[in-house]
Amino acid sequence: MSMVDTVTENVSTFHNNLSGSTMRADKKWTTKDIPDQTDRKATVTGANTGIGFETAKALTAAGAEVKLACRSATNGQDAVNR
Repeated sequence: MSMVDTVTENVSTFHNNLSGSTMRADKKWTTKDIPDQTDRKATVTGANTGIGFETAKALTAAGAEVKLACRSATNGQDAVNR
């Protein structure tokens, strides 16, 4: 399976999960709504600051193996240490 097929399948699965969701329209989405990501891999760009850092942190907390894509190894290591 190619990377594009994998991403397309994951997006489709995510959409289907949301479609069948019992989440109320007035409830705000939080990282607690991320399903188990065990045995999944993700690469997050800009992972040492801002939304990239928060995304990497949330995916890791959900069980994903996350690769941080940062401008420098120092910035990446600083993010890992946080």
